[in-house]
Amino acid sequence: DSARAPETMMRRVPSSARRAAARALSTRAIESTLSKVSTEEAKRATTALKGKTNEAKALHDKWVREPLPLDFSAWKAKVRFSGAAVQALEAKFADLEAALPNDTFSVDAELAAKRAEIIALVEDTVSAAQEELAVLRSDLVTWQQSSVTMNTLTGEVAARQPEEAAQIQEEIKQHKWDV
Repeated sequence: DSARAPETMMRRVPSSARRAAARALSTRAIESTLSKVSTEEAKRATTALKGKTNEAKALHDKWVREPLPLDFSAWKAKVRFSGAAVQALEAKFADLEAALPNDTFSVDAELAAKRAEIIALVEDTVSAAQEELAVLRSDLVTWQQSSVTMNTLTGEVAARQPEEAAQIQEEIKQHKWDV
C-alpha cells in the first residue's frame, strides 16, 4: 500500500474533501490573517505557514489529478492471447469504480460546533488584546509626554509635577540645601 504512487492514493479522497482542503489553505486567507497580525513573532509564524501552504499546494497540483480513462477497446486489440482477459479486467474495473465513494465529505455537527466555539474564543481574545493595546498606547503617549530629557526646561518639570515643585520652592525659602 505504501509503494503506491501518490496519485493512486489520492484517488480515494473525495473531490469535495480536496476542494475543502484547498479553500482552507488559500493564500488569500493567510494574507488576510497576516494583515491583522501585529507582532513580529506572529508574522514570522504566519509567513512560515504561508510557505508550508504554498508547498502543499505545489504538491497538490503535482500529484492530484483525475486519472485518465482506460481505453479497453485498444487493449483488447493489443492483447493477443485473450480478449476475454481484458473483458474480465474491464468488469472488475467497473465494479471498483462503483465501490468508490463520490463526494461524501461533510462536516460533523460536533466539529462544526467546536470550530464555532474556537472562533468565538479567538475573536474574544483578539478584541481583548486590541483593548489592552489601546490602553498601552495611551499610557505610552502619556509617558512620552511626561518624560524628562536633557532638553526639558525646569518650568516644564514644575508644570508636570506641581507637588515636587512646591516642595522644592519651600526648601529654597527655608534655605535647606542638603539632600
